[in-house]
Amino acid sequence: MIINKITIDNYGVFCGRHEFVLHSDKPTKKHKPIILFGGMNGAGKTTLFNAIKLCLYGDEIPGQRMNGNYKAFLKGKIHQSRNLLIQPNYASVEVEFQYSKNGRLNTFIVERQWEENQGKIIENLNVKQDGENLDEVEKESWQEFIKELIPVGLSQLFFFDGEKIQKMMSDDSNEEFKKSIKAMLGLDLVERLKADLKIYRTKYLKEKSSKPLELELEELESKLSLIKANKRKLEDQKSTLTNNVKKTENIIMDYNDKIASQGGNYLENREALISKKSSLENEIEIVKENLRELCSGLLPVSLAPSLAKRLREQIIKESEFEDNKIASKLLSKKSRMFLKKINSKGFLDDVLDLKSGDLKKIRKHFEEEVKTHFDEKGNQDKTKILHGLSQQQASITSHNIDSALNDVPNKIKDLTKEYERKFRKLQKIQVDLQRVPDEELLRPMHEKLNELYKESGGLESEMKGLDEKLGQLINDQNEIERKIEQVDSKLEENSKTDKKLMLVKKTEKVIDSYYMELAKLKSLNLTNEFTNIFNNLHRKKDMIHRIEINQETFDVSLYDINNKVIDKNKLSSGEMEIFAMSMVWGLAKISGQNLPFIIDTPLGRLDSHHRDNILKIFFPNASHQMLIFSTDTEVDRKNFDTLKPFISTAYHLEHSDSDKSTRAKKGYFWN
Repeated sequence: MIINKITIDNYGVFCGRHEFVLHSDKPTKKHKPIILFGGMNGAGKTTLFNAIKLCLYGDEIPGQRMNGNYKAFLKGKIHQSRNLLIQPNYASVEVEFQYSKNGRLNTFIVERQWEENQGKIIENLNVKQDGENLDEVEKESWQEFIKELIPVGLSQLFFFDGEKIQKMMSDDSNEEFKKSIKAMLGLDLVERLKADLKIYRTKYLKEKSSKPLELELEELESKLSLIKANKRKLEDQKSTLTNNVKKTENIIMDYNDKIASQGGNYLENREALISKKSSLENEIEIVKENLRELCSGLLPVSLAPSLAKRLREQIIKESEFEDNKIASKLLSKKSRMFLKKINSKGFLDDVLDLKSGDLKKIRKHFEEEVKTHFDEKGNQDKTKILHGLSQQQASITSHNIDSALNDVPNKIKDLTKEYERKFRKLQKIQVDLQRVPDEELLRPMHEKLNELYKESGGLESEMKGLDEKLGQLINDQNEIERKIEQVDSKLEENSKTDKKLMLVKKTEKVIDSYYMELAKLKSLNLTNEFTNIFNNLHRKKDMIHRIEINQETFDVSLYDINNKVIDKNKLSSGEMEIFAMSMVWGLAKISGQNLPFIIDTPLGRLDSHHRDNILKIFFPNASHQMLIFSTDTEVDRKNFDTLKPFISTAYHLEHSDSDKSTRAKKGYFWN
């Protein structure tokens, strides 16, 4: 499939008729698959993106269930502008595309047009094939014809809205994604064949059955149809409710962000901040008191270490002088007693027999020696007494000087660091307290937030109720289907020799076997394709070593190089987008479905490395036609230059604030 042209008229922000021709005006030998639509936020990129889906699928737009409000939806898409004297009352979307059907390339034009007439919306769908009305199909079936050409399940993947497809792929319970995989792998056709055979078998058995069994079967089928209708209705309600839950959650996040930006978090922590402030102020006061004690004590001494050392030396000298003085007095007293002793009569008479002259010489020698060594005056040094401290005072003073020189500097250093640390904490808390807004300023937002939380709780309760009802309907459906099987068995027993019935049963078995083998083969091929593509696009090689697709549930599991399961919810938004792109590209490769890729906001969640890989590998190669809707920050000048060799044409969507409308012109923002 190749889209040739998109035409919109009075649709959304687009005033009047706009044609987008999706091929280059200049013929070129090189294949250029990219058509680039550039526009700022609000210029109409997503409007145009969704317009293609609306044109093809009407009230079955993938991802947008109308729930009875489809006409209101269409009315809301008719362009309105306060600058127009006469407001448009109609709008249309037209898609022209080429499609190979039954080995022949045909050109189809699908136009969906609607107008408001006396408060009512009248919609009209036109389909042309090769310039002629599609006569081979009844007009009432044109929508079904388009869905057969381009199944809704496929469009879920080829219309690539990064954020929506990420959510779809990260949710293992998402039935839409599983249906899309089946459609891409061609398994939906096999399932449809199985369902058709079952319908045929049941219809055939009814024709051959007895009246009571036929009536019982009709009653059961009627009940089953009602259950399925109610189930679809509840599923639609659940889809709408899920969207409302998401919207409410997003609004709650926005309000929390607004409250946080205006200091709401500080308001919540105000009491804790005040308590911390008071505690820190007390702790700082204790540090200050300790510093004051040092200042009034030994700190001044520590600030003059040289003087303190000289003082200590002087005190030591004086102390030693006093000690020597006391010792000298004691020795002098002892020496006098000794001299008195040696000068006494009978000195040494009982020891030595000495002559009087010899004894005299000995006495004289002793006297000289004693005077030389123990004379009080001779032992006094020339130390000058400046302080005259007692021994106790001298000891205390010396100890204090030692403490001032050794301990006080360390204490000052520790106390200063502690003061600085606590003071910085106090400053931060004071700044945080200054950020605390007036409670009255945030009160309306808090009240609104509380309302939203209540609304969210109500929606969750409603969702729980819907799930319970759906669960009950599923149980009822299973029970009815079981009873139908029982009746079918009775009917088959009555017609067990019927050749047609036997052929149908054999065919069903063959189809079941074929389905399993096809699912196995396609899953294996998809596993290999996905792994190769992902590892080419992702900067961390072998981050996802392999994937596994359950052939019954079609749940997709990711495994790392150690064969451990990777939680998809823990992938970053950029990694999730790479995962989604790899999956879609892999599905496209093995399915043989040559559909265009139509991508909205493609690069917003990617880092520079992944962005380069997408620009150089994915965009030029993933499809024969790639429609990209981008802002000037996603595809900027550098990225545009990278893509330029592959761009066949580009459009710039310019929105005018004055007339609230968008106009398109050829080229990109600066091209």
